[in-house]
Amino acid sequence: MPSSSELIFWSHCGLGLLLAIPPGYATAVWPPSGIALGAVLVWGQRVLPGVWLGAFVSNLQISAGSSLDWQAMLLPAGIALGATCQASVAAALIRRWGETPLILVEDSQILRFLLLASPIGSCVNATFGPALLALNGKTSWADYPAHWLTWWVGDAMGALIFTPLLLIFFAHPRAYWAFRRRAVAGPLLLSFTL
Repeated sequence: MPSSSELIFWSHCGLGLLLAIPPGYATAVWPPSGIALGAVLVWGQRVLPGVWLGAFVSNLQISAGSSLDWQAMLLPAGIALGATCQASVAAALIRRWGETPLILVEDSQILRFLLLASPIGSCVNATFGPALLALNGKTSWADYPAHWLTWWVGDAMGALIFTPLLLIFFAHPRAYWAFRRRAVAGPLLLSFTL
């Protein structure tokens, strides 16, 4: 029986894939990007192997129609590497130019966090993933800008919605985050649903 956290991950992954553009790797909302960043911010770099594994499995699932020899696994492995680098780089940017501890009380702190987590941090795998798709013949280089934009929007939306949710439920100091469950978590989940 899967744990509740596994069910949440796979349901969000599946929901994100419903909005994917062909060949299915880039999507308008990708919750795992925000979950990965939130996990790195809360638990540190030690979760990066799990980020890679989750991204690898979800991208392998997309590639399941083709043969699964070692060469076919290189694309999902490469995209997973990009997702892992993105979570690591975005977390490093937030730690470098953000506050310590990460409590996001002032408007300027919240704005800086959102800029670093979403539009800036999401550039990493938006650049890396579509390039790998084009290099592997899954898409053409002419389609690269559209795939880059869709990938970037999907990862940025995932980071905007799901990174704060992970922080609200798991970040320390708990006293600063617990009071935001109703005021912030509800509207974020509603915006994702809409």
